[in-house]
Amino acid sequence: MTTVTLADACLRLPELIGLVARGEHVVIVQNGVALAALTPPAFAPAAPETEAARQEQIGTLSRMIAQWHEEDGIPFPPAGAPGERVQPESPAA
Repeated sequence: MTTVTLADACLRLPELIGLVARGEHVVIVQNGVALAALTPPAFAPAAPETEAARQEQIGTLSRMIAQWHEEDGIPFPPAGAPGERVQPESPAA
């Protein structure tokens, strides 16, 4: 863990970000009191190939659900499903 003053952190921010990118924790202090901490994210962003595989799996599951609905005679997506826009009826002239 690296500890730096607020003034030092302002001057060395790119360097401190580099430390965090390598897994280091940085604590920023002022007058001996910890003000903030720079830490690596608790999660790793999905790699492009992982995201592509996830999207493919979502598509496969969606097609399977649609097929099950069709076999049971149920519309898919159901009317009024979240994200579905319902067009209001226009007033009679």
